Amino acid sequence: MEKELTSSMKELAEVFGIEHWTASADAVINLALLNAHGVIDGILTDDLEAFLPLFLYSAHTVIQNPSSTHRGVPNNKGKQEQYLVHRLADLRYNRASLIFISRLCTQTGAFNCNFMEIAVKLTRLGFADSLLKVATTMTRPELEAFIPTWRAELIQELAAPSDAFSPSLAQFAQFARVSSFFPNVDMLLGYANPTITISHDIQWSRREPSLPALASMCKRYFEWGWKSEIVKRFRTIIWPSIVMHAMRRYAMAPEQPVFTLGGSFARSQHVGVDNEWIMKVMSSKEDPFFNEELLYYVEVDPRMLVYLAEAGVKGTRLPLPEWKVPKEPVNPLSPLKLWLPAVFVREARPDLVQVYEESLALKARKRETSQDEDQDEELISKVRDKH
Repeated sequence: MEKELTSSMKELAEVFGIEHWTASADAVINLALLNAHGVIDGILTDDLEAFLPLFLYSAHTVIQNPSSTHRGVPNNKGKQEQYLVHRLADLRYNRASLIFISRLCTQTGAFNCNFMEIAVKLTRLGFADSLLKVATTMTRPELEAFIPTWRAELIQELAAPSDAFSPSLAQFAQFARVSSFFPNVDMLLGYANPTITISHDIQWSRREPSLPALASMCKRYFEWGWKSEIVKRFRTIIWPSIVMHAMRRYAMAPEQPVFTLGGSFARSQHVGVDNEWIMKVMSSKEDPFFNEELLYYVEVDPRMLVYLAEAGVKGTRLPLPEWKVPKEPVNPLSPLKLWLPAVFVREARPDLVQVYEESLALKARKRETSQDEDQDEELISKVRDKH
């Protein structure tokens, strides 16, 4: 069953043009190392237990995604979504300290200490940093030869605590016991040098969603998978994101006309329809939720998107009888109006932006002219009243 779910998720990722990666070992370690090597910008998770392992394996940005079904999450329906971003640089402890405190010092029988504060103080004295440094630079035999000296210094510090320890904590530190197998070399090397190969061949921008393949998948897996219903649902769910993808594609490769959506989104399907699908800029506003980012209200011609989706559906499934259809559907070929980032629209259709801005300037001049005429009429009226 697990294999079937994995293959289905891969198929879904493929049709959406999403780059995916199968973990060679522990997925958490893979994600952390991908983030550490700059292959991915951050890790989105709602698993709180994964936060510490991610940082232990060098992840630097973890985004907490609160589950909408969790009982502890308030009902924020209709409000702006918020995400809590955790960065390793903002934590009180570096990676070496996290490994030392949460893994090595908590191993059963290795470090008999009833106060976590003692382990924290030891990291402040540099024991964690020095241990991780030699673990990443020495061979295993060299490391095993070095550890007794390191452990003896740690025991000496506990026996005669330095000024880093408060008087009360120093009393407890003297009773701490360190075993002869602390730290565990296998565990230390596992965190210091994970034996996982990271591929840098991931290219997030080389693929785009395939509308014919996505429509075909909906036909196979969903009970509403007939042509008219697929096109109806795609209009509200898929078309806005496809338009954004197309804008992004043009911004990345301006030499490729943004209007050739057939080539970018049809994959192997041949669809002989193409047009200038961004029709006009209607208005603008500043988005209050995203730093007052300027948005344009754009009218889009969805005909090419509809044809691409219909190309993936053979029409073998019959739609619902007309008497079961809840209401008259929106004409799928009618213009679609969307709020889009102004920076993308300027890149894709500077001509339409120029027309829109010229129309605004013309309206402003007309208002000024109208105001001047009103002022002249008022002045003439006052002069007449005096006479």
